[in-house]
Amino acid sequence: MSNLLSYSPSEVKLSLAGLFTVSGFAKESIVSLRKNTLSYRSGTTALDGYSERVFRKDDDYTLVIHLAQSSVFNDVFAAIHAVDRLTQQAKIPLYLADKSGNTKFICGNAYIASVPHVNFRANLEDREWVFHCPNSTLTLGGNETDTASTIALLAQMAGPFTSLLSAAGITL
Repeated sequence: MSNLLSYSPSEVKLSLAGLFTVSGFAKESIVSLRKNTLSYRSGTTALDGYSERVFRKDDDYTLVIHLAQSSVFNDVFAAIHAVDRLTQQAKIPLYLADKSGNTKFICGNAYIASVPHVNFRANLEDREWVFHCPNSTLTLGGNETDTASTIALLAQMAGPFTSLLSAAGITL
């Protein structure tokens, strides 16, 4: 594994429908992404106190795009939102990637869930466009580009895990 890993904010790319790369991001923040629900719902059984969990197949995310007030993409998003309000058909594919690392996100039918709050002050303000991204795929990674080192680390971690599975009578 490399001793120096690099992240470059300028290498975070957001594509609309594979045709346009969004630009004009805010100075301090580019995008934020969060899963809308937990992967598991957990609880405790009433009679014996056993813990349990229930898997939720929910791949919905919220993507917040932080634009500078002066970005032309405010006009683009406003037009998309206006079309959606008229037709309820303005769902667009989004692709987000950290080109300096391994994180990637894709949604085939994102839509604008909320328009930005608008402030006019002495300085430029950020505009936060909130997209709902149903049925999405997130591959969350770091910025290690040496795949051999990553594979070696995963293999090293898998040893004890494989032993635990074997002890439980589970084979892969």
